[in-house]
Amino acid sequence: RVVAPPAGADHQRARRRRPSGTDARGRASGGRRPRGRGSYNSAELGSLARMGSRPLWQPLVDEADARCAAAGLERVSSLDARARFERGVHLDAAHASALTFTLSAADFAVRAAAADWAPVGFVGNSLGWYTAAHLAGALSFGEALEIVLRTGGWQRRHTVGGQLVYPTQDEGWTPSGELRAAVDGALREANSAGYAALSIDLGGAVVLAADEPGLTSLKAALPPVARGRTRFPLSLPGHSAFHTPLMAPMAAELEQTPPFAPPTSPLVDGSGRLWPAGGEACDVAALREYTIHEQVVAPYRFAHSLETAIGALDPEVLVLLGPGAGLGGAIGQVLSRMRWRGIDSKAAFAQAQRSDRPALITLPPAGAAPAAEAAEERPLAINE
Repeated sequence: RVVAPPAGADHQRARRRRPSGTDARGRASGGRRPRGRGSYNSAELGSLARMGSRPLWQPLVDEADARCAAAGLERVSSLDARARFERGVHLDAAHASALTFTLSAADFAVRAAAADWAPVGFVGNSLGWYTAAHLAGALSFGEALEIVLRTGGWQRRHTVGGQLVYPTQDEGWTPSGELRAAVDGALREANSAGYAALSIDLGGAVVLAADEPGLTSLKAALPPVARGRTRFPLSLPGHSAFHTPLMAPMAAELEQTPPFAPPTSPLVDGSGRLWPAGGEACDVAALREYTIHEQVVAPYRFAHSLETAIGALDPEVLVLLGPGAGLGGAIGQVLSRMRWRGIDSKAAFAQAQRSDRPALITLPPAGAAPAAEAAEERPLAINE
C-alpha cells in the first residue's frame, strides 16, 4: 500500500496493491522579487523529459498549458523545457504553483500505470493539499488547477508578511527541547512586536509566519543554527504568511470554487483529519470548506498529517511525487520520530534508502530512467 501527496511544499497519497489479473520554493532574484510558492527549482528543470511515458501525462500538460495561456501565463511545458532556469520567471508565484501542481499530477499518472498497486490514500503539504484533493478524486485536474492559479495570482499581486524555517531536531534527527524552547520564546517576543505564528509543522523543523515587525523580531530572537551549508533561521523570500489569519484575503479569492465530489480514495488534511472515500462516508461540503478557508488561515501540521495517514492506512512504502524531493528530509524526520519500519535516526533512514526496499520513493534524478519501484509494495505517496 502507498500513500502519496502533491508536490510544491505540499502532498501525500496512499495506494493499495491491485489483485492479480486486474487492469492496469520562492527565492529572491535581481529586479522584481519573484513571489514563488511550490517546490519547483533549478534542479527540477526538465522534469517532464525525465518522466517518460509521454502519452500518460500529455493530456494533463495540454490542459494546464491551455489554462495558463488563458490566464496570460507562460505554458507549463514551455517553462519546464527552457534551457536555463530563470528565477524571475520560474519562481513567479503563478508559474511556480502551476509547475509544481501539474508535474505532481503527471508524475502520479506515470507511476500509477507502471506499478502493480493502487493508492490507499493521499497526503499533501500546504500547496500540495490541492494536489492531494485532485488525486483523491474530490476535484478534477482543471478544478484543482484553477485553485492553484487563483492563489498564485493573488500572491503575484500581494505579499503579506513572510515565512522562515527553523529546525526543532538536532543533526541526527533527535528532537531538541532547547530548539523547541527557542521557537516558543521567539514567538512570544515577536507577538509583542507584531504578529507571528506557526505556519507549518514539518516534524523536524517548523515554518513560522509573521507580519514585517514580527519577522524582524523572529530573526533577532532565534539563535543561529547551522546544518551543513544551510543557516537558520532561513527566510523564504517572496512568501507570504501562509496558513495564518493574515491570509483571509486569499481565502476570499476561493469562494467561487465549485462543489467537491466524494473522494474515491482517503486523504488526510493538514489538521490530521482523515477524510474517507465515498459520498456517504465523507462530508464533501465540509471538505470544500476546509480547503478554501480553514487550511488557508490555520497552521498546516504536515507531520501530524503524515503520522495519521501511516497509522490509519498502513502503507508499506511512501511515494514522494515530483518535481524534486525537497520534502524527503522532512518525511524522514517524521518516520524517525514514529520509529516506522525500524527507522529511528537520520542514519537509519539513510540505510533504509540504500536498501532494496526503501521507505521513500522519489522521482529519478536527471539522466535516470523512470523507475517502477514499489511494484511489490503497498505505497504511500506524498506531494509538496
